[in-house]
Amino acid sequence: MGASYASHAFLAIRTALRRKVLLALMRVWDGQKDSVRLKLVIAAIGDNEFIDALVADRMGTLRQQSNMTLTGFEDQVRATIQRG
Repeated sequence: MGASYASHAFLAIRTALRRKVLLALMRVWDGQKDSVRLKLVIAAIGDNEFIDALVADRMGTLRQQSNMTLTGFEDQVRATIQRG
C-alpha cells in the first residue's frame, strides 16, 4: 500500500471491519445470560408474536419516513422474515 491518505483510510476501515466481524462471530458462541445470544434471537424469529411486533414496528417506521403506498408490503416483509 502507498503512503497516501486514501491508503491509510482503507487500512483503518479494513481493520475496523475485521474487528466487527470477529466480534459478531464471537456472539455466536457467547453463553453469558446478560448478553445478546444469537440462539435466543433465532428462537424469537420463529415466534409469531415476535414477528407481528417486528413487522408492525418496521411498517410504522416506513409510514413515517415515506409517502409511498405500502399496500401489500406488510405481507412481503412478513414472508421475508419467516423465510429467514
